[in-house]
Amino acid sequence: MTAKGQPRRFLTGNDTEPFARLVRWAGSLGVGILIFLVASLVIEFTRGSGRVAAIWPVNAMLIVILLKSPARNWLSQLLAMTGGLLAANIYAGDGLVRGTILALANLAEVCCVAFAFLRWKNVRFISLTGISILIFASFAGCFLSASLAALGLMVTGDSLYLSDATLWFAADFLGIVLFTPVFWSLTDRSRKFEIASPDVQFILKLGLLCVTTFFVFAQSEYPFLFLVPPALVYVAFSGGVKAAAIGLLMITAISLPFTLAGTGPISLMSTEMTAKILALQLFLATNSVLGLAVGAAASDRRRLVNQIKTSRARLRMKSQQQLEMIRKANLAERLAGVGHWTLNPETQQVDWSPEVYAIHGVTPEEFDPMYGDAIMFYAEEDRDRVRSLVQRGISQAEGWEFQATLIRRSDGKRRTVRSIGEVQTDSNGTVDRVFGVFRDITDEQNI
Repeated sequence: MTAKGQPRRFLTGNDTEPFARLVRWAGSLGVGILIFLVASLVIEFTRGSGRVAAIWPVNAMLIVILLKSPARNWLSQLLAMTGGLLAANIYAGDGLVRGTILALANLAEVCCVAFAFLRWKNVRFISLTGISILIFASFAGCFLSASLAALGLMVTGDSLYLSDATLWFAADFLGIVLFTPVFWSLTDRSRKFEIASPDVQFILKLGLLCVTTFFVFAQSEYPFLFLVPPALVYVAFSGGVKAAAIGLLMITAISLPFTLAGTGPISLMSTEMTAKILALQLFLATNSVLGLAVGAAASDRRRLVNQIKTSRARLRMKSQQQLEMIRKANLAERLAGVGHWTLNPETQQVDWSPEVYAIHGVTPEEFDPMYGDAIMFYAEEDRDRVRSLVQRGISQAEGWEFQATLIRRSDGKRRTVRSIGEVQTDSNGTVDRVFGVFRDITDEQNI
C-alpha cells in the first residue's frame, strides 16, 4: 500500500513497451545528430573547392552502428541516419532533392556492407575472411553509391564530371576500409580485443608512435612514410587489436591536419588537395589492415597463452586430486586388507597395488611382477588350478573367483588368499585387460 492507502502499481510488459520504444527512438535521434555533426565537419574541411568530401568516415560509423544494434532497431537507425545525412547535405548548400538523393546513395552503400555481414554472420569481423568480405562488399556498395550520386547530380541539373564520381567512390571506399575496423575494434566488448595491461610501457610505446608520426608529417623535405608502419606494428603486437585501433586514430589525428596544412610527405605530390587526401587515406588504409592483422594475431596469441596457462593449472589441480585419491585408496586398502591388480594378456605385464605387494611379501623396488612370476607365488598344489582358471577366463572372456594357498616370500609362511577377476574386451570381443581384487583371508579362517 502507498502512503495514501492506494495499492502500488507495478509496470508490466505492456506498460514498459512504450517506454522502451521511446528510448529506442531517442537513441536513434542521438545517432542522427552525431551523423549530422561529423558529416558537416568532414564536408566543410575536406571537400576543398569541389562538391565531394575527400575523406568520409561517416559511412564506417553507420556500418558499425547498424551491426552493433539489434535488428528491431534498424528501421529507426536507418531513418535517423538518412535524416542526419540529409541535414548535412542541405547545410553544405545542396537542395532538398539533391540532398535526399545523396543521402540515399550513402545509405545504399551502408546497407550493402551491413547485409553482407548478415549473410555471413558467423565470420569474425577482425579476421582475414572478415576483412575480405568488408573490401568486396565496400567495393560493390561504393560503386552503387557513386552511380546513384552521379545520377542525383544529373537529375538536379548539375554537370556530371567523372572526377566527382571517382572521388566519391575512392573517398567512400577508403573511408570504409580504414575506419570501419577501427571503430569496430574500439566498440567491441569481448575480452579478445582487450588491451593487455595498459601500463607505463604501453603508454611509452604509444608515445613513440605519436612522436614518429609527428616527425614524419611535420616536415616536407623527406618521404619518411616508411617509419610509421614499424612503430604501429610495435604497438599492435604488444597491445592487441584495440591498441592498434587507438594507434591508427592517433596517426590519423596527426597526419590529417598536417596534410590539410600542406606539410608532410604527402605534400611532395604535385597535385590538388583532394588527390593528396586520397593518397593519405590509402596510406592509412594500408596501415589499418597491417596494424589490425598484427593486433588480431597478438590477441589470438595472448588468448592461447592464457588458455594454456589455465589448462596447465587445471591439470596440476587434477593431478593433485588424483594423487590424493590414490593415497586415500592405499589407506583404504591397508585398512581393509584388500588390494587390486591388472593383467595385460598380450604383454603378460602385471600391475599390483601396494597391498598386493604386501600380501606377497615383496616391495615394488625389488620385484617387477610378470604373470608367470605371479603364478609361482602359489603353493605347488594350487598353481595348475589357478593357471587354468585364468587361461579359461581370458579365452572365454568371463570372470572368475577362487581361493588358493600362497607362499609369502618375506617369511615363507603359507597364506590363504581370495582373488576375484573380471575381463575387459575390445570392439572385436578380444580380452585386452584383466583386473581384479586380492585379499589375504588367513586370519578370518583361523577364527
